[in-house]
Amino acid sequence: KASDGHGLGLPTVRALVEALGGTIAIESALDVGTVVTVTLPAAPEAQSEPVLAGEDDAAARTILLVDDEPIVLETVRRVVTALGHEAVALSDPDDAVHWFAENAHTCALVITDYRMPGRTGTQMVAALRAHRSDLPAVVVSGFAAEAVQEVRALGNATTLLSKPYGMAELKRAIDSAIPEGPSEL
Repeated sequence: KASDGHGLGLPTVRALVEALGGTIAIESALDVGTVVTVTLPAAPEAQSEPVLAGEDDAAARTILLVDDEPIVLETVRRVVTALGHEAVALSDPDDAVHWFAENAHTCALVITDYRMPGRTGTQMVAALRAHRSDLPAVVVSGFAAEAVQEVRALGNATTLLSKPYGMAELKRAIDSAIPEGPSEL
């Protein structure tokens, strides 16, 4: 049902999969079920030498990802990793708050879905900012008109990203949310 936030995950996954050069196929049979097959190109081989913070600041950044839809969460995790960032992917906003309480100093950005069971992404961002007020955030929603007031209320360090989005839009959101230059985290 569109009014409860479901139904937009697959278009978002499709856009991200295609942006990564992959394919998505769906087979469905009445009274049998649906099979979704996602094929992504192999990841490039790991670097032979580790990248040190300062050599490539983007590689040293940890981004917290929170989404209750597993396929969306995994796809975004892969994109964020492909962009050179570390990713911590959690499906429960409460788990994210607990993780952040222990790791606030290492987290450069949170990217969260707006509609999730238990609490909205904006409510979760507010809880995270109780631990670190300067945390940048990207709130993702297929219902931008519904989320825009809450996102604005969180202040300038919060961006709203509308679903569906592709890798280029996600990269722009990350690049604009995380300051350039050496990380002070």
